[in-house]
Amino acid sequence: MKKLITYLTEFHCISCDQTYQNFSISSKEVKLETCSNCHPYYNKESSGTKTGKVFSAFEKRFEKTTQLKKVNKK
Repeated sequence: MKKLITYLTEFHCISCDQTYQNFSISSKEVKLETCSNCHPYYNKESSGTKTGKVFSAFEKRFEKTTQLKKVNKK
């Protein structure tokens, strides 16, 4: 069986300029666009605003359908 060779590799985040070290099969430096420190999903910055907008859009559509059902029953 072939032995898997791993290297201690540096991962460099471009947006926040942090460098992490982790094991990888590549010996080259890996450049990341976003890491867990600067990604909005992990920071919980934009997730609430997006779900709020989606929920308000759903409420508007739901109100329209309930109004149409009331009109059709009469």
